[in-house]
Amino acid sequence: MPIDALVAEGVQQERNLVGFSVREPGPAAPDIDPEDYYALLANAADYVVERYDAEVVFVPMEKTDVQHSHAVVAHMQNAESAEILRRRYSPGQVLDLMRRFEFAVGMRLHFLIFAALQGTAFSALPYASKVVGLLEDLKIDSPPLAKSGSSSRMSTARGTLASRLRRKSKTAFRR
Repeated sequence: MPIDALVAEGVQQERNLVGFSVREPGPAAPDIDPEDYYALLANAADYVVERYDAEVVFVPMEKTDVQHSHAVVAHMQNAESAEILRRRYSPGQVLDLMRRFEFAVGMRLHFLIFAALQGTAFSALPYASKVVGLLEDLKIDSPPLAKSGSSSRMSTARGTLASRLRRKSKTAFRR
């Protein structure tokens, strides 16, 4: 995805970029009140903004994700540090976008696959067995954001993950 497209979306290039992918609360959290669900995700996004001096970029993977991304941003204390991609992008453009992120937090399977393919460290918020299956296939533990540590540990984790994903991709993604 060209830098010009990100600038047109309002994304600040001077800060660390962290991608977020959210979806409706239904299957993700069937017993939680939607407002609590959005507040919980907003808390995670605020943590990332404050801890890593980051701008959070919400990447809607499906049309309905836009509405849920807006609901999360509405609950954020640092909403000025969040952007929601408004235009439609091809899978190739989203894949390219992933390499611009320092880190990614997501629920959508393809968002996580794209992060893995680009070697971008990520934390999955598993809502379904297919996301858990991806993590198991890649032999990745997904710790809570509050335990993710400093930005230097995030950088080390990114390098370790990238190395593991390169090895894994030689077998898993060529089948």
